[in-house]
Amino acid sequence: MSKTYDQWLSWIESCHVTEIDLGLDRCRQVLHQLLNEKLNCTILTVAGTNGKGSTVAVLEALALQANKSVVVYTSPHILNYRERLRFNGSWLTEQLHVDLFEAIDKARDNISLTYFEFATLSAFKSAEILKPDLLILETGLGGRLDAVNVVEADLAIITTVDYDHQEWLGNDLVGIAREKAGIIHGNTTAIIADPDFPAEIIQEIKTTTDDVYISGEHFNHHDQKNSWTWKNNDLGDWEFEHLTFPNSNASAAIHAWYKLYKNFQLSEDFIRKALSNLQLDCRFETLLQKPSVILDVAHNPQAFRVQLALLNRQACKGNTYFVLGMLEDKNTIDCINEIKSVVDQWFLTDLDATRGNTAHNLKQHLMDTGVHKDKLTCYKSPEKAFKASRDKASRDDRIIVTGSFYTVAPILALIQASKSTD
Repeated sequence: MSKTYDQWLSWIESCHVTEIDLGLDRCRQVLHQLLNEKLNCTILTVAGTNGKGSTVAVLEALALQANKSVVVYTSPHILNYRERLRFNGSWLTEQLHVDLFEAIDKARDNISLTYFEFATLSAFKSAEILKPDLLILETGLGGRLDAVNVVEADLAIITTVDYDHQEWLGNDLVGIAREKAGIIHGNTTAIIADPDFPAEIIQEIKTTTDDVYISGEHFNHHDQKNSWTWKNNDLGDWEFEHLTFPNSNASAAIHAWYKLYKNFQLSEDFIRKALSNLQLDCRFETLLQKPSVILDVAHNPQAFRVQLALLNRQACKGNTYFVLGMLEDKNTIDCINEIKSVVDQWFLTDLDATRGNTAHNLKQHLMDTGVHKDKLTCYKSPEKAFKASRDKASRDDRIIVTGSFYTVAPILALIQASKSTD
């Protein structure tokens, strides 16, 4: 008897011995059996420590504005698995996901696949079925050995390089950068969004492909108080409103679009219209007002540095309250040090997840960085911490829910449920 959509999701969660199992051999073997023909679309792959999701979102927005059909694959999801795969801006149906899972299960024979590998192969099979102009892929972890990399990209963007997932990628930024750069192949156009990307890895990339474009050299951006400017050596300076994520990510995506479609009538107005339709869940997303409630999945020091810059850009007459929950393998001390200067009160929560940290541990970390214990309160769940912060906040205050997808997801669900009953 065939499985339902929910049964498939339960099954793929438990069918491999480990959650993460880097390597391309399994996916490559299954993909050979899965696809009936070579993918006939332009493939864009995005890797990096932070900024992958926002860069993918800008690329998708540009494609939709240009009336190009596009399949987008991202991870992880926040509330619903179907968030991971979109076609022309909409989720795939549950039935199509079932069809994809069945096709993969048949193709894999006895090869064991991780949850992420099932999802990634679904993206490839969906592109064969839907025949889009573009397939945009976000790597999950690293790049070189990520399942996404079984298909060579026509264009690859590397956003940023910083410390995260060191147990898999190591503690050396040059080594981490080399892993990210593994998505670049001989026929790949490479876009480097980080002007501080390690020079020796750029030289290695140039031995792989001669089609390399680097922020600060071939394109750039400048932030002003109320706007930002994209600079291109061929097109000049174009000005846009600030985004709710680093403008450097949009800058790289725009330059990627320019390199892909030089004959397309790229204009300042076209980009402005594309960016105006941008939706990016839980990346410094304001969901409620008075007090404002901001959800942000920042979970490493670089992401908290960005979060601080975005908070400082806002005007806030009242206090800033943080609902914080993190995984125990994150660099908690450095994350706290990046953001603590702006926080008036901390609402700390346990996370009921694999590797989830406790509120008590977070409290100790905060006190170790010099935060007074009177500013710290511990709770058993994100929902309880969030409720306490709402009870405390006045209309002019702001509440930031952050630290992990596991912190943000239940609060997003809570807010969506409350809005649906209003």
